Amino acid sequence: MQTIYDLNQITDMIKLIKILLIVLFPILLLGQTLEKVNGVAIADLTKLNNIEKSTITKRNGIDMPSSFTNAKYFTLNGTDEYADVSSTLDYDAKYTVNSWFQLASGYADYAAFVILGYGASSYFQAPLHFAGVNGYIYHSPSTTLKSVVWNNFDTDWHMYTITRDGTDVKFYIDNSQVGTTQTVPVGEDGLVDYMGKCSGSSYFNGSLDEIAVWKNVVITSGQMTGLYGTGTASGCGNSADISGLTNYWNFENCATTNIPDEAGSDDMTMQNATTSANINDH
Repeated sequence: MQTIYDLNQITDMIKLIKILLIVLFPILLLGQTLEKVNGVAIADLTKLNNIEKSTITKRNGIDMPSSFTNAKYFTLNGTDEYADVSSTLDYDAKYTVNSWFQLASGYADYAAFVILGYGASSYFQAPLHFAGVNGYIYHSPSTTLKSVVWNNFDTDWHMYTITRDGTDVKFYIDNSQVGTTQTVPVGEDGLVDYMGKCSGSSYFNGSLDEIAVWKNVVITSGQMTGLYGTGTASGCGNSADISGLTNYWNFENCATTNIPDEAGSDDMTMQNATTSANINDH
């Protein structure tokens, strides 16, 4: 009788084990499957997020990385819209100017697209298009105009960088130097009065974003690569700021006609333009 009881007990234990296996095994298997699925899903989701974000911030025909988060930009009509600063900005003889620009579709021949301007006729930072054949990018600290040939005009977003170290001026488009190093005279400081204008007839026709100036700083090639990779002046690859950022107009916090300087105290004021009409989302 004891033996039968033991067998029954063993039988019950086997049944219980079977039940546990039936119940637990799918759970364990499901957990493993979910883990594997989650692993794939996370990778795919990250990839999808990268694609989604980069599509929103697509520039120069390439997808910018997901680290680019600043989504607003300043659009100008090329006729009478611009912004100005209350007093002339003086960057001395050593600086870096970095900006993103996109020319409007149907841009005119012989058009000067002035990103930052000074005085009545001085381009501080400007691409210039000639008759659909020849193009230039210009830089004029005060009176001396320097330029290099750049013919790749289109309606994509481009990053435009100028570095000046004393008398040496270098031009960069999309993280690559254009032309040769130019020489400007000693004593001509980098001066800025306007954004999107240099005189009564030269206005920017297109969109601007991430305009940044570092006074007394010539950024390194690695820092420039970081700027091109992230799309922002405050996120250089590893999200570390480039020290010495003097002025930074990223158009994220504009109000009415005010364009705040996110790095300094030199706010710009829109002329013939407003936040509601001219500040757009990527």
